Parts: sequence; structure tokens; C-alpha cells
Amino acid sequence: MTAARYAAAGPVSVSRLPAASGPVDEAWEHADTERKIVTVVAGFATTIALARESDLAASVPELHTAALREGMVSFALPFAMKEMLVFMLWHPRLDADIAHRWLRGCLQAACADTQKRLKRVS
Repeated sequence: MTAARYAAAGPVSVSRLPAASGPVDEAWEHADTERKIVTVVAGFATTIALARESDLAASVPELHTAALREGMVSFALPFAMKEMLVFMLWHPRLDADIAHRWLRGCLQAACADTQKRLKRVS
């Protein structure tokens, strides 16, 4: 996939703010091809549903959306993306809460599993 073909596919942007730009937009600034966003949607599931029923291109996180993309053609973006950081934040009063500790553990395990998968791919 070249940057020109990707741009011609009518990219969809994901943002909760209609005029906002995200990591894909920032990475695109270094490409030699002009890109015109066809539409802006609020989430990855909506982006994938739109791409599934049209000829538009959806830029979504690979591991996070694998199940939603089943049966669709996927390709690497034609430009480099910055690494994204994920943070967990909570109020100190929840430190000892058993359910909250369980949830934090699940999130940490999922992130660790994703890191392992990414290392195998690269």
C-alpha cells in the first residue's frame, strides 16, 4: 500500500471532536501525498463498520480491533506512526478496593500480552 493509494481510498478519521486531529493525521504530515478526510467518526467500531460497507479506508489499532476486522482486507499504514502510551489513573482511595485491584490487574495483564505480541511481530 502506497501513501497515494491510501489517500485515494478516502480515509476516515477517528476523533471525539469533529475538527480534531489524531496520531494518524500527525504522521501523515510527513507523507508526500495530500489526504482529504471523507468523514470523522467517534470510535473505531464505527470506522470499521463504515469501511466494511463502503470503499473507504479505516485506520485502526491492529490488535485492539482484530475481531471487528474479520473478513476485511488489512494492510500496514504507508508511513511510520509514533508509539502510543496507555495510562491507568485512579483515585488513591481505590488502591485497596478488591474489585478495582482486580480490574487493574486484568488491564496490566492485557497490556503485557499485547507487548509480547508486538515484539513477536517486529
